Amino acid sequence: SGISKVIAKNIVIYREENGAFKSRAELLKVAKLGPKAFEQCAGFMRIANGDNPLDGTSVHPESYEAAEKLLKKLQNKFIISASSMIFAIIIMLVINNISYYLNHCSAILLGVAAKTNPLLLSAVLGVFMTIDSGGPLYLSGYIFGVASITMGSPQNMAIIVAAGSIPPICMGFYMLIHNDKTRISKSLPPLVSITSGLLGLPQCALYFYTKKTFRFILACVPGGIISAMLSAAFRCSCEIPAGGILAFSTEGKPFFLILAIVCGGLTSTFILSLMEKSETKARAENTENTRSVRETLSDITTATP
Repeated sequence: SGISKVIAKNIVIYREENGAFKSRAELLKVAKLGPKAFEQCAGFMRIANGDNPLDGTSVHPESYEAAEKLLKKLQNKFIISASSMIFAIIIMLVINNISYYLNHCSAILLGVAAKTNPLLLSAVLGVFMTIDSGGPLYLSGYIFGVASITMGSPQNMAIIVAAGSIPPICMGFYMLIHNDKTRISKSLPPLVSITSGLLGLPQCALYFYTKKTFRFILACVPGGIISAMLSAAFRCSCEIPAGGILAFSTEGKPFFLILAIVCGGLTSTFILSLMEKSETKARAENTENTRSVRETLSDITTATP
C-alpha cells in the first residue's frame, strides 16, 4: 500500500505528537510520506471522526469530487421520493374527502330532481358539468346521471352529456374561428377538441382552464346551462353513462341533443371571444400607455442639461 516500516513508524510518531489525524490530507505532513506514497495508501487509511466523512471510507481522495456528485444526486432522488410519498398520502386523504362530498352532492342533486322543475335541475347540472371539467363537481354530476339511469330517468344523463361536452367544444370552436396558432392547437387540433367533447372527454379542455381560467369558466358555464336546458326542453335521453354521441342508438332524439350541444358551444365561444377581445384591447392600451410614459421620460431626460 506504499507504506514502509519507516513511514509507518513516522505515522505513529506524528500521531503521538499531534494527536489523532483530522483528515487524510494531514498524512502528507508525515516525514517521508510523499505524494506518490499517499496516492497508494490513502484508500487504506481510514480517518475516524474526521472533517470529511469520506476519509472514513475506502474512496480514494482523487475520487472525492465524483463521489460527492453521486451523493448529491442520490440525495435529490431521496428528497423527490419522500416528497412523492407525502404527496401520495395527501392525495389519498383528499380523495377520501372528495368521495364523501361527491356522494353528498349527488344525494343533494337527487333530492333537487325529486322536488324541482326539470329546467331548473338542468341549469344546476349545466354549472356542475362546466365549472371544473373533470373535477369534483363534474364527477358529482356524472354520478348523479348514472344514478338517474338506474332509477329510470335517462333524460338526466342526456343533460349531463350535453353540458359536459361544452368546454372542449368551446375550445375547439374558438381555435377554429380565430385560426389559433398556439402550441396546443398543433398538438390538439380544433376538430380533435370538438370530437373529444362529443365523445364525452372533457379533460382535453384543461389547457384553456389553466391559461384562461376565469374567462374560460365564465364562458363555459352559460353555454353549459343553455345546452342542458335545451336537452331537457327537447326531452332527449341517454341510457349509457359513457361514450357521448357513440351511444347514438340509445339516445332519445339524438339530433336534438347534438343541436343543444352546438347551441351551447357557440354561445360559450361567442362569450369567450368577447372577453378575449376586451382583454387584448386592455393589454394593448397598457402597452401604449407604458410606451408613452417611457417616451415622455426620455424627452425629459434629453431636455435636462
